[in-house]
Amino acid sequence: VTHHGICLLQCICHRLDDAHQGGNSGTRTSNPVGSGSGEDVMSFNSFSDFLAMGGHGLYVWSAYGVTLVVFLFNAVKPVLMNRRFLRTQNQLQRRELARENSAQ
Repeated sequence: VTHHGICLLQCICHRLDDAHQGGNSGTRTSNPVGSGSGEDVMSFNSFSDFLAMGGHGLYVWSAYGVTLVVFLFNAVKPVLMNRRFLRTQNQLQRRELARENSAQ
């Protein structure tokens, strides 16, 4: 788990805790990581700040993108290979049946 992943999970958990306690997150101040507040929580003032990830957005989101592509490849490739295998086996079986019928 990367540092950014841990920070994102902590941010989500912290927001959930505030929601369960009835806290108003609109009055909270932003505590960036390493601000010296004693908390290791990353919060964002806007969605664009979230996407920017403190200047590391390109790295973070490209890492998530590559991971998603690898997961999708790992899910789709076996299905495609199985279809090809079944198609090939079906063709071989038809050829064999045609050869047996022609030999009779």
